[in-house]
Amino acid sequence: MRESKSDQPENPDRFGPAELRRLGQYLQKQRTGSGLTLRGLSERAEVGVASIRALEAGRSSPSLTTVLRVVGALGVTIDRAVAEATTAGAQVTVTRRSEGPYSPDGQRLSDGLEDAKLDARRVEVAPGALYKLPDALSNVPSFCMVIDGTLAVARASADRVPLDAGDSYLAQPGEVQAWANTGTASAHLIYVADRTPRDDETRQS
Repeated sequence: MRESKSDQPENPDRFGPAELRRLGQYLQKQRTGSGLTLRGLSERAEVGVASIRALEAGRSSPSLTTVLRVVGALGVTIDRAVAEATTAGAQVTVTRRSEGPYSPDGQRLSDGLEDAKLDARRVEVAPGALYKLPDALSNVPSFCMVIDGTLAVARASADRVPLDAGDSYLAQPGEVQAWANTGTASAHLIYVADRTPRDDETRQS
């Protein structure tokens, strides 16, 4: 007797990279919302800090045991976590100011969108601080607007361009190397990097 074909659908739902990213984002929001640090969650869940960091970033395919320990430590159910991860990609995503805190590279504002071409961040630069842009942000076309405070933009040519609240700039890849806060209060800015691949037709349209 010939074996019958599998009853599984030809195109079953996948738990792929996009779902892993959404799972990580959901777990990170649950952790920060409850005031837990990575180390605090690690101790509570008995899972390594590196594993949790990779899980939140969507860079790993975790074991079921790891996920169960993390969601249990966060006080959420596995059903809810999976449901959040498998919902359709968002077309509009909202980031609340209270969802910080800022990371060293700023608060990411575009993580909730599927395949986002723009990397938008809200950045705080402390008084007197010099912030060197990482290659991932400086080696692409970018836009920056100062929300409040004063900022000096260090260019590749070594000169500095002063910016006040409400000022903005557009820059080609590699032109801006760092920001310096020249004021006595924190400076806040919105920074948008264009991650569209160089050969993508949408960049040329």
